[in-house]
Amino acid sequence: MNAIDTTFYAHSARGEATPSTNWQLLREHLAGVAARAKTLAEATGVPDLPAAAEAAGWLHDLGKYRPSFQNFIRGLSPLGSKQHKEAGAAFAHEKQNALLAFAILGHHVGMPDPDEARIAVKGPDGSDVWKVIRDPAVAECPELAGLELSKVGSGTKEPELLTRLLLSCLVDADWSDT
Repeated sequence: MNAIDTTFYAHSARGEATPSTNWQLLREHLAGVAARAKTLAEATGVPDLPAAAEAAGWLHDLGKYRPSFQNFIRGLSPLGSKQHKEAGAAFAHEKQNALLAFAILGHHVGMPDPDEARIAVKGPDGSDVWKVIRDPAVAECPELAGLELSKVGSGTKEPELLTRLLLSCLVDADWSDT
């Protein structure tokens, strides 16, 4: 990605080596997943789950704002990691919401154990990346600045069950939007 190209993509189109109108914009993907995850969560009737699912949708692919991921998706040398789920989990962790961080970390491979989660959030793909991408991500998605994550799921008596429901809503929304 050169200094002039500030378009952020979530997904490329099969068989297309250069960006086109068929490529999915990152902001559109995050908004779509957030809306769909919230709708799925509303159907459960579980309090706090819709807000948590919407937040997870906005955060799940935040690391795709990193230059190395944008280079990777364009077929260029990534010059660094292309990991992307850790940055959103780091944001959730920064807001002291482990439930949300676990669901975000698990949206591709299932929920991590606590040690894996801690390493992912505090490692070079987590907090460090969140600090680098914060400004461009919030500039493109002002909804991120308004997320009140500290309260999402905080009153639950069943945090593991709520996390699993949240993960299910996020995974279904992500797959259907991609």
